[in-house]
Amino acid sequence: MQNIVNEGGVSEVVDIEDNEDMGGVSGEEEELELDEVVEARGEGSTFEEAVNANIDLIAEFVQGLRYQVQFRDQQMLNMLEREGTGFLCLARVCMEKEKRSKSTRGGETPTMWEKSTITTMFYRSRSAGMNT
Repeated sequence: MQNIVNEGGVSEVVDIEDNEDMGGVSGEEEELELDEVVEARGEGSTFEEAVNANIDLIAEFVQGLRYQVQFRDQQMLNMLEREGTGFLCLARVCMEKEKRSKSTRGGETPTMWEKSTITTMFYRSRSAGMNT
């Protein structure tokens, strides 16, 4: 069983075998994808090499997404939101943490154990005025 978000944005629990029948990723395919990620990172790569490889991948993907905008393809947007749900959620929560951090400088900061900040525990906000 797996929790997924359908095209209408509704979360539902789906049997993984049923998901495969609907064109979902099988356990074997998912394993291959994870192996490809590990291979792309390179075994024994340093922290900086791994993070920079991820940044380069994300930056290249963003350029591709910007190109896709001109086609106004709703199916592409649906796929992006469906397949990238976890990443997009993490990005939003991290940016919200950064926004709160900048607005509360010198004031009271949210507790580290608030439900909304648990997933960003290791994300450090940039200083005010720092955009890169």
